Parts: sequence; C-alpha cells; structure tokens
Amino acid sequence: MNPPIRAALIALVLFLAHPAAPSAQTAGAPTGDTIEVYRLRIVNRAGGTIDASDDHGATWRTLGRVTRPAEGTTIGFNASRWGQPGTVVAAGANAMHVKVDDRGGRGVIFSVLPEGAPAGVNVLATDLRGGAGIFGGRYGAFVGSAVEIERDGGRASIAGMTPRRDDVLHIFVRRPAVYPTEIEFENRFGGLVRWRFLDGLEQPIAVVLRPVAGVGRFEGTQYVGIGRIRANHPGVIDISTSPINAIGGFQIIPRDHAHSPELSNAILLTQWMVVGPLNPLDPSPQGTAPLFSSFLLPRYDPADLDDAEWMARLAERFLVIACVRGGAWGPMPMASGRNDRALLDLTHFKILLPVWRR
Repeated sequence: MNPPIRAALIALVLFLAHPAAPSAQTAGAPTGDTIEVYRLRIVNRAGGTIDASDDHGATWRTLGRVTRPAEGTTIGFNASRWGQPGTVVAAGANAMHVKVDDRGGRGVIFSVLPEGAPAGVNVLATDLRGGAGIFGGRYGAFVGSAVEIERDGGRASIAGMTPRRDDVLHIFVRRPAVYPTEIEFENRFGGLVRWRFLDGLEQPIAVVLRPVAGVGRFEGTQYVGIGRIRANHPGVIDISTSPINAIGGFQIIPRDHAHSPELSNAILLTQWMVVGPLNPLDPSPQGTAPLFSSFLLPRYDPADLDDAEWMARLAERFLVIACVRGGAWGPMPMASGRNDRALLDLTHFKILLPVWRR
C-alpha cells in the first residue's frame, strides 16, 4: 500500500475510533464485568504449539512453537509482589511473566520469552519474535489475565503450582466491559491523569507527582516503534519513543514503587513519570486498574493493514500521542538512547485505547 495512503487511512480510523466530541449520553461508572477478547494455549514441551482462539476455544490458530519448556520457577522482579498468583503479572514486547505464588515479599514466577531466550528452568522459550504474537503483537495478555494449567486430565488455576514438561497452559485474556477510549496525562507537577469514555464520562484517576522530561535505554522498546506501549506490569507502563530496532523510551511508575531499591534512578533522573492517588493519604496505585492492571498491554501488528478486516484491526491497537508546548495533538516525539531533556517540551500525552469489537 502506498505510504501516504496508508498514513491517511490510519489517521481516518483513529479519528473514527476516538471522536473528539463525546456524546451527551450520561455514562455509568465502570463495573467489574469483563468480556473475553481471546484465549491462548501453550503446550509446554519442545515443539509444542502456541495457539490463539478468538471464539472461546471453538477454533484455534497456531502462532508459533515452544523451543524449550519451563520446569521450574524463580523469585520475580520487585513489582511482582503486587500481582495476583495464578495470573499474568507482566506483559511486554519481550516477555510475559506468570505469577504462581508469593515468597519473601516478592512473587514466584516463570517466564514465557521470545526467540533467543536465555536458558533457565523458569523459562518457557519460544520461536516467536519479540514484538510479535503474544509479545506485543495481536495476542498479548493483560496484567491480571487468569492462567490455568492442564495436567493429568484435569485443569485448574496455576496458583501454587510449578510448571512441568507436557503441561498445557491456558491464558484467558478478558477486558473490562466498560472500557475507556483514552487516558490522558498532564505532564507537570500536580498534573491530572484522566480517563475518558465514548459515552461522555470523564474522570480524574491519578495525579502526577513528577513529570517525565527524558528518555532512556529501556530494553524491549526496539520491538514496538514510536508511540507504542512496550510493557505493563503492577509497577510500570513503559512507552517507546524509538523506531523499531532502536532503543529508547520512558516509564510511568506508581508512587511507592519509585522508592524501590532498584529504582533509585527514578528519583535522580528524568526518564520516569511518577503518579499517585488523587488523595495523598490514599494508598499508592501499584497493582491496581486502570494504570497497572487489566487495561493496558503492548498490541501492535504491522500485518494488520493486510488483514481482510484491517479497519477493525487498526481500531483495536493502542497508540500514544503527544502535545508539545501546548500545541495540537500529534505523534510522540522520536528519541532514542539516553537523552535527559528529550521530552522537556512535552506538556500532555494520551494513550488511545482500542475500540473493541468484542
């Protein structure tokens, strides 16, 4: 497809999917109801298939294969303690982590990784590319997606269990039934974070305690492109500002996670936005929806434009757009590597969320 035509079509779909003027219909508050978007099935043995189903398991498509099974677990990253056992605790363009338990103030996890994964009993290695399939492609998983294990003729939550060779993993990707069209961040000290819905509801959901001003070398951003979500977990939203095959981006983290030992640079440097609750006496929002659970994931597949239902595919992507120096909304500024001042003029940015068909 001719590049200018392609760009125009993408812009049209985004405009139709995210109208600037919401209707006057009165919105109800978001509920806890969820809708299945798709489900994943991973056969945990060398050569086992990685499958996805868009119709509740009636039919399946094979995305890739397992190259090495997971047969153990490990103590996870610090923010894994805020996830729930038996769920996906991190979704990224370069990894998916599953939490099975808690131990010593952290999660016990195993990892599903793309091609080139390091060896380890806690690693389920695949032949999928980073940024494709379940790793930031069409079939990623939300933080909090339930994971079940099929073993010895039965199936149950993976909570409290250790993966074994020949297990079959089932991951159920469900979205909230009441789903926003966008989440906007006001990039200043004391700025508000708001979510908006198609029927007119707008609510502040958090406050900016520290704005972002720079970009850094966050691993995995090389897979997703400019203005895409690279990862989400109970302690981070990672946004890429670099083209594919280059590394660069920034992170949004909750108040208390900013004081984790491995994040001391979040206090000293400019590559992190820190957000907190609207009421400073309320708990920090780590591990909670909508920023750090259930709503966000890396989801972008260049092949969407070649799909017979390409308009629906484009509408179901995530995209991050920016407002520089208070001007019009446009693409996220491009910046790679470490640059402490790359986003100094960024006054607002927003995550445009999918308009789901299901």
